[in-house]
Amino acid sequence: MNPTQYAQDPSIHEMRREENPVTKANGLSRYTFWWLRNLFQTGLKRPIDEADIYETLSAHQSEQLSYQFEDRWKLELKKDRPSFLRVIVAIYGWTILANGFMYTTIDSFSRIVQPLCLGGLVSYFAPGQTTISKIEAYYYAGGIVACSFVPVAVFHHFILYIFQIGMKIRVACCSLLYKKALRITKAAGTDGLTGQVINLMSNDVAKFDTATGFVHDIWKGPIELVVLGWFIYREIGVAGLIGIAFLLSFIPLQGKMEWRETPKLFTLTQSSKRPHTD
Repeated sequence: MNPTQYAQDPSIHEMRREENPVTKANGLSRYTFWWLRNLFQTGLKRPIDEADIYETLSAHQSEQLSYQFEDRWKLELKKDRPSFLRVIVAIYGWTILANGFMYTTIDSFSRIVQPLCLGGLVSYFAPGQTTISKIEAYYYAGGIVACSFVPVAVFHHFILYIFQIGMKIRVACCSLLYKKALRITKAAGTDGLTGQVINLMSNDVAKFDTATGFVHDIWKGPIELVVLGWFIYREIGVAGLIGIAFLLSFIPLQGKMEWRETPKLFTLTQSSKRPHTD
């Protein structure tokens, strides 16, 4: 259905829900989630059902997302080796990277600074110490509180926004797969292609919902390892580096175990598709 047909179909208009209050919410209401108060009040009175859910935001409509991905995919098909990953990166790559960089900077800075503040505060209470003043001890205590509060203050909004991007990718993929399934001929359907498409829509694409929230750990982890490793070496010495090396030694072990289990998982996945193809 193209956008014109969608706007003119009366049956779809009858199904539209109450306008989503987030569209008119100010910055403070968005930050505190105050715009959800009516839904919370309804939930206190009775169980929330489907009719209570607000209208889908225009930016989350499968119609809009599928056309956006489809246009980009057509351009990708002109290349020698088309890749759907490049389509995702072209549409949301910079958005995911920018938001992840901002949150990761705050989170990593807090993780590094908080132990230093804690160490300074503990040193203040050491018997006979004269290097740390009382006002500095207050600063250390304030730093501990700030390092605990600031990441929490931004975490939920980061997760909400970044998971919305994952949801958009999932919705767009489901829309494209559904269109593809409709174009599959009856003869091709007997070969199991339709069942594979259904399995992808029901299971595999759901991983996009959470993948966008954890993809930053790929570059965040090594940076934190180097910085924290330097601090550990400065405080403990070579013994700290030996401990880090021991923990890192489990990475190739886990990789080898995954390499062994992946074929088994693939076999189970293939067998789960068979009921759909009967």
